[in-house]
Amino acid sequence: MKSSDQAIVFVLDSNVVYQRIITQYLQVAGIRSVIVFSDPDKMYPSLKLRPDVLISEYLFNKNTLQGRQILSEVRKASPSTDIYFHTSLRDVDAAVSSIQAGAVDYIVKSSSALDELARKVIKRMQYKSSLGKSKKSLRHLIGYLGIIIPALAGMILFYSLR
Repeated sequence: MKSSDQAIVFVLDSNVVYQRIITQYLQVAGIRSVIVFSDPDKMYPSLKLRPDVLISEYLFNKNTLQGRQILSEVRKASPSTDIYFHTSLRDVDAAVSSIQAGAVDYIVKSSSALDELARKVIKRMQYKSSLGKSKKSLRHLIGYLGIIIPALAGMILFYSLR
């Protein structure tokens, strides 16, 4: 995963004021590329950009539950996108089913929720970035072992024949 200043974050919220507030929190946290949407149907074609993170409201279209539908559509188009629901819906069943279906978190809007959301997004991005670096280092090590082990075997064979 990219570092936070290189990441692409989509914000999907029907409230334009809240979009701006979330965007400002993320930019202060170091995320530079934030793209906002107010309608899921207008966001879906943009998933070809493969955003690193989607922060989404859970309710759209006059309180119709669409969180699971959004989750499903995003998973089909961009499986590696981390999805956070940031919503005013205080529904334990919706939260549990969202996380079971693959959402990273379900955060209910409150006075401290934006700080929590930004902190969690940054922390997860740092974790995925360090995991990617660890995998790269492991691949290098395996590559070196692929060279060293046959060389050692050759040396052992050479010295055992002497």
